[in-house]
Amino acid sequence: LAALLERERRLREQGETKEIVRVYCGYSGWGESQLDGELKTGSWIVQPASADLIFSEPAETLWARAMERQGGIFRIFSLMPPDPEMN
Repeated sequence: LAALLERERRLREQGETKEIVRVYCGYSGWGESQLDGELKTGSWIVQPASADLIFSEPAETLWARAMERQGGIFRIFSLMPPDPEMN
């Protein structure tokens, strides 16, 4: 990770503007079978992974683009402002 971040820093110094590395950090924990139950009840929005979406979409528009791609009722989520209080 340190080498990737250093490479991105050097490329940015050379004028590169495209993201090379994205780091997502957090923690989630579930009890036994909890996640399976949540998936069965539709508590999660699940879609096939797409390298184009993950690596090419700007981080600022990733959520909206994923919701738009999901289609149906989820498309309305793509129109939400970044700050829900601005809705």
